[in-house]
Parts: sequence; C-alpha cells; structure tokens
Amino acid sequence: MGSPLFLVLFLAVTVSCSPVSSLSLLDNVSILKVDRPYEYDPYKGFSTEFRASNLIVNQLDAKFLSAQDANVSSPVAQPFVITFSCNLTATICNYARDGFASAGKRITSALTFYRPINIRANFYSFCGGRSASSCDLKDTLGQATAAAFIAARPAKSNDTDYYMYPQGLFKQLSINVDVKDSDYSDYDILAEFNSDFNFHYNSSGTPIQPNQVDFEYVVLHELTHGLGINTGWVSYASIGALNSIKPKADYLAPIPDFAGNSIATATVPGWLPLNIFDKFLVDSSTSTSIMRSVAARIFSFNPKNRKLADFISDFQNSGDPYAAAQSFYKLVTANTKTLSFAIPASKHNPNAQSAFLQTVRNKYLPGSSIAHVDYDTYWQTPDFLMIPAVQNLTGLTLDQIVLRYTPSTRPDPTFKVLPAYGNLTLGMLHAMGWPTKDAPERVSVEVMDSRMGTPTSAGWRKESRPSVAFGIAVALTLLFGSFSVI
Repeated sequence: MGSPLFLVLFLAVTVSCSPVSSLSLLDNVSILKVDRPYEYDPYKGFSTEFRASNLIVNQLDAKFLSAQDANVSSPVAQPFVITFSCNLTATICNYARDGFASAGKRITSALTFYRPINIRANFYSFCGGRSASSCDLKDTLGQATAAAFIAARPAKSNDTDYYMYPQGLFKQLSINVDVKDSDYSDYDILAEFNSDFNFHYNSSGTPIQPNQVDFEYVVLHELTHGLGINTGWVSYASIGALNSIKPKADYLAPIPDFAGNSIATATVPGWLPLNIFDKFLVDSSTSTSIMRSVAARIFSFNPKNRKLADFISDFQNSGDPYAAAQSFYKLVTANTKTLSFAIPASKHNPNAQSAFLQTVRNKYLPGSSIAHVDYDTYWQTPDFLMIPAVQNLTGLTLDQIVLRYTPSTRPDPTFKVLPAYGNLTLGMLHAMGWPTKDAPERVSVEVMDSRMGTPTSAGWRKESRPSVAFGIAVALTLLFGSFSVI
C-alpha cells in the first residue's frame, strides 16, 4: 500500500448562458441549516453519518443574515472542488482521480452551476481486511449524502411547505437573502467508495473485464445522490441506536429534530422538513401526493419537546398520524412500482412522465427504497444511472452502457464526454430546482425563519444548540437485494 494521497481537484470548465436576475433582498432573514460531520477515519470513513444504525451529534444553526453581497448571477467557470483522500497506491489513486474528473464533466455538461460544489470523497476498504462473512458492507460499491441541508420553500408558487434542500442545490438557487461563502458548510457532498471491489478505470487504458464495475459509473451515481436524489423518510426501527427504545417496524416517518447529546437526554422539539425530493412523491396508482395524503397528517402530531423515548411511544399511539405513517410503509412495501416521482412538464420531460421509484414487495430496504429508480423498469433504458444495483451492468464501461441504450448519443462538444443523464433523471433534478444547460434559469426560494433568536445590529447572529440527528446515506450495491448494508 502506498502512502495516503490528499488531492484537491479543480475541474475547470466554462459554462455560458444569459445572466439571471435575482430577487429583491430581505434583511435579517434566518437560515435553518443542518450539518453533518466529516471527520475522516481511513477504516471507518466519515464518522457515523453513513451508518443508518447509528445516531450522530450535529449542530443546528440559526444564522441571521443581512443583505451584504449581491446574489451571484453568472455561471461559474470551476463547478467542482473535490478533496480526495485515497490510501491506495499512487497509480490507483490517480486512476480514481481521473474518474472523478470525467464524472464532473458529465454533470457539468447537463447542469448549470452558479456556485461551486465542494466534495469530500474517500476511497478506502469498507471491510478493512475482514472476511466477507463478517462485513456488512461487502456488497456496497459506494455511498453518498449531502453534507448539509437548508430549509426553504419555493417562492412565487402556491406551495407553502418548507423542504430540506441539499446545500449543493441551494447554492444554485435565487435566494431571498444574501448568503456569503463563509455561511455555508465546508462541503456540499460527502462520498466514499469501496476499494475492496475490482473496479475498472478508464484512464488505465486496459479493457474492462466481465467481473469489473466501471468506477466512473459509481462516482457519477453517488454524486447525483448528493445533488438531491435522496429522501427524508426513514424507518426508526432500522436505526440501531434506537434498539433500546424498540420502535415498531411497520411505519415510515420524517426525521424528527432531536435536541440533546444522547438517547437518554434527547428531546424532540419538532419535525425536520422532508427533502425537496420528497415533494414530488406520489402513489403510482392514484397520483395522490404523499406530502398531502401522508406527511401533512404525520406533521399534525406535535412533539412538544417530549423525551425521545416518549416521542416514539406517543407517536405510535397517536391515532391518525401513526396510521398515516403505517399507510406509507404499506405502500412502499406492497409491490414494485407503487411509488413514483411526478416530474412536471419541462423541456426535459414535455409529456410530464413520472418515474417509478424503487420499492420491493414485503421489504423496506434502507438506502435503496425510495431514493432510486425502479431496477426492472430502467436498467435497460437511458435512465439506468440511478438504479440501486449494477449486477447486470458489470463488464461494461459507462460509455458502453450509454451507447447501448441511447445509440444516437454524441459527445458534448464542450466537455468531450457522452451525457449520461436520461431525460427522466434530468427531469427529476430540474424539478427539484437544478438549473440545466437547456433551462438555466435559477429557481427562487425563501429560506425558513426559525425564530430561534433576534437579529443584531451587526447583521446576523449565529445561535447553536446540540442536536442529535439521523445520518442517512444512499448506496449503490453490486447485487440486487443486498441492501442491509446501511
């Protein structure tokens, strides 16, 4: 093994489009921001935020900001800054670095960036030398999450609900306050990749073998999760740290806002908003909005600063809110294709076609269910990228897969790479607010006023309190059904 390499990659690309004017600015509006830690251990990765079996301690920050710097209105020339930690040989680390660079070009050929995205990526052995039989992550190729979420709601619309926007997406939007770079978390996306696998690296110059997985495919898949294809729905029973409380396993619910440093002392002052991804979830058979039919009923339950154990117990005896959570679990585990992402009509999806999301009969799979597209429907289509497993795509490079399912695809003239987002995938990203090359306008949002303090004459005041929060990551696996890993 070589010495660890710490590389910062600057993917320098130039994106051009007409400047988009920003909203009028409001003084002293607060941002509710949830951060995740990113302490790096070469054998464990990013602390515990990638493990659904643990709780992590975060800070919930309320920042009061005054209008100081104008909103950025022109696309950036350097859309990605990737801090890459690799504890393998220099040759393999360089191949992996090249894979990140190419994946970044593919994303930039499809999306428009007004602020750079900061990525912290680790490449290491998930099993750390343990045997496959004793390693829960043996089938996990990679996993990723947004490093921070910011609560906001779409402006100039009839939607009054707030959603958690991944910080990387939030930075691209037209915001009703000015946010300085120093107000953001250091990283937008946390990603890690499993060196236990026999990856193929395009820059190696060798042909891919039948048992290899294209490393760039995995990078692009995971970064796309970090861009926003991720859910805020969770099964409390899948959280190992809650075993002492013994939550029931027959429901799914949004993530509560936990205040406190331990399970014993944690209280629940309220609910965190669902992710912007979750805004578009519908029952496939009826097209009924999950936000309206399920989430609204759950949110009617007032946590009232209950102790964590009391919150879970009382919620499970709350009548209609609990029944709503049970109904969503039943929907997600009733069969395949029971849940869809309703993509609005756009240049990318003129017929407003919905995308079936990953659900499995009689089984909820943390890290797989909901946050991927349906495997059977899409693995042989242009929207193959966001399926939950690659068991039928081994032995193929990303370019070979693209050309197999979209033979007419041609390289992007600027970045010289084949686009890898199908129209449904791109439509999902655009629906959540991502500016694209074909639709570069910035969506307007209003940030949440948390009412946790008052503005000061200096313009803003940061108030922090300890908060226990779930860490949720989404993973790409080698084999379909191997999802007990996170």
